[in-house]
Amino acid sequence: MRLKIAFACALFAFTAAASFAQAPGAFTMHSTPVIVSQNITPSSYVFTFTATTTAQINGVAIKGLTFSGYAQSGPAEFHVWGVIVGELANGDQVTFMYQRISPVRNGVTLEGTLTYKIVGGTGAAKGITGSGSCKIPQAGLDSVCAGAYAIP
Repeated sequence: MRLKIAFACALFAFTAAASFAQAPGAFTMHSTPVIVSQNITPSSYVFTFTATTTAQINGVAIKGLTFSGYAQSGPAEFHVWGVIVGELANGDQVTFMYQRISPVRNGVTLEGTLTYKIVGGTGAAKGITGSGSCKIPQAGLDSVCAGAYAIP
């Protein structure tokens, strides 16, 4: 599936682990206000925002996440598709694809789920793969996530 554009809310990486090992972990994310948002139609838009996280890759902290995405809002569901770029404290990067789905009731977006797949990295994170999910609260700012990754 082609990405429509990059997105909004959430994420990631995990607790320290050795190379070649599958490293499971839990982490949190705190989203900041949207930096750029542009409506395409009354019910769809593209956006960019940043987030902080407690996530680590092989003991190296992810110092920031940049979300880009495409969102569609309907009477029953809110969908977002996008990419996240995580910058590690050592200058390496990790790239994620994600999708968020949240129910909508009476025009209000409720708690939803963001699922992600790690699709690449640079430097010490080259070849990284992984996946996980986050619970996105109704307010959308502080998320609780879990996932796993492996580096060849």
